[in-house]
Amino acid sequence: MTTPLDTYRKEFPSADQQIEPLVLAFLAGLGFTDQSWHNDMCPSFLLSENKIAVYIDCADREKREFPEAERFSIHPIDDDGQIQDDPMPETFEDFEQLAARLRKIVGE
Repeated sequence: MTTPLDTYRKEFPSADQQIEPLVLAFLAGLGFTDQSWHNDMCPSFLLSENKIAVYIDCADREKREFPEAERFSIHPIDDDGQIQDDPMPETFEDFEQLAARLRKIVGE
């Protein structure tokens, strides 16, 4: 059975890219949709009404394309869903920090 956040499993079938159910449930609860595409570095999820995208990299730093990068990032997007460089993305290694920031953005 697929859910609205299952596209990433097809686009990133490696076990290294699997995302914890808690993270997926949190994003789904806020209304995110899965916009993952295999040409990107990692799975991504869109919240169009707030014009943000969240990218989630491998939990294991050594398996990331850039091991020094944080696992979670929040990127501003434009009306066409394209990532914007200004302001710079917010990054987090810890899911709880990401969750707290997203709650603030959506006004929860």
